[in-house]
Amino acid sequence: MLDAVMLVSHHIRATHAAATPGTQTWTTGDAAPIMRDLLLQNADRFPLLATTQTGPSATTTQEFGLHAILDGLEHAIALRAR
Repeated sequence: MLDAVMLVSHHIRATHAAATPGTQTWTTGDAAPIMRDLLLQNADRFPLLATTQTGPSATTTQEFGLHAILDGLEHAIALRAR
């Protein structure tokens, strides 16, 4: 149980810090459009990512990761219950 709490807590801390402009030493928050453009220019190398990229959003990043984590926890709990 504590592992699940720590996993969710670390995800929230990590996505919040990465999504807040100026919190990373390598960027002032202006890198998102550049990264998006690079991804779209190389869409043939990353087809799945290129089709799902709609634009930078801290909320969607946090929600996507949180849903993935919670789905994984639900699956793990279901397997243990069998």
